[in-house]
Amino acid sequence: MNTAMFQPGPDVPAELEAAVRTSAANAPDLPHDLSGVRKRARTIRHRRIAAQAAVAVLVLAAAAVIPLLRKPSLTDISDWVGLPPIGLWLERDTLPVTAGLPPGNHVPGSIGEISAQLRIRDGKAIITPVGRQPGLDEGVHSGPAPLPGGGLATVGFLPPPDSQSHYQVLVVDADGRTVSSRPMPPTDTEQDRPLPMTGSATTLYWWAIRRTDRAFTPVLVSYDIAGGRLRELTPDIGQEIPYFGMQATAGRIVNWPASTGGPCSADILDAATGDLVTKLRPAVGECTDVYFALSPDNQRVGALVTYRDAKTWSQRVLSIDARTGRIQQDFPTPDLAAGTNRACLVTGIDWKDDSTLRYARGLLPAENATEPGQVTLTFPL
Repeated sequence: MNTAMFQPGPDVPAELEAAVRTSAANAPDLPHDLSGVRKRARTIRHRRIAAQAAVAVLVLAAAAVIPLLRKPSLTDISDWVGLPPIGLWLERDTLPVTAGLPPGNHVPGSIGEISAQLRIRDGKAIITPVGRQPGLDEGVHSGPAPLPGGGLATVGFLPPPDSQSHYQVLVVDADGRTVSSRPMPPTDTEQDRPLPMTGSATTLYWWAIRRTDRAFTPVLVSYDIAGGRLRELTPDIGQEIPYFGMQATAGRIVNWPASTGGPCSADILDAATGDLVTKLRPAVGECTDVYFALSPDNQRVGALVTYRDAKTWSQRVLSIDARTGRIQQDFPTPDLAAGTNRACLVTGIDWKDDSTLRYARGLLPAENATEPGQVTLTFPL
């Protein structure tokens, strides 16, 4: 026993204190409690194993809900030879109004139609502006909207003297050759405000307005390219005026933004009926606005997310589960070069196949745009 641990009080007689210290010095050491030590060791070991298991479960759970963040690499543009052009949207520092019926001024890109395409020519990526379509006037129009295979669709007026007499539905292929140009069939909807449009390989879709005494009813127009036939659908989408962006496959249409879902939300509709299939409300942080694109098999939705203010600008590309709206993967894109003229900036995404996204970025030709600043990326999922 350690005799220094015994400290008698100050009133203990000297003889008693000496006797106590002598007895303590001669006392045998207490036997070690080996069974207790082993028990405590087992308890500590079990607790450590349990803690490690809990951490593993948390890691697996986090992996299930947190999208995989991947660093992109610049694509060898030779991999894109033979692929169709990518539609590019103009940077929109001032976002369009997506509710009500303001008159406003229409500018290319303000309602979702593309302003340019990225094409591969002689092994180089070329940004080609998309302007007035063949045979149409320069006036108000819907489109041009990108179609599968690099074609374009536009609803607009004929040039004078037929201007403003009726709308013409125009479809061109990737080389600019006219596939179909017909007067739009009679309809009781109004087309006095440009609305977004899209299309598959066989059908065009755009939004129109049917005016009644009490309300404006959004009408989804379905137009058969080969036959020139038109159908008008009135799905209950629950908002005053349709979305400013849309994209279609053979069976689905994705529209954005949703009226109550914020700038980074969308609705997926059945292309045959216009009925709502899925509400996409992904948890997207740092999001100013988005362009969405359905995969050909309708299982995924690509999202080109832009975050901007007066000084900063960045983009990410997301893969989203089209059924649940859960973000599957999150890909950053390279930083924008300092001094880039955002007024000339065009960006876009499309699907190479059911499991591969493409991203392109560049500048429209302009006097103050001497550096192309092009970025091409491929994201395998």
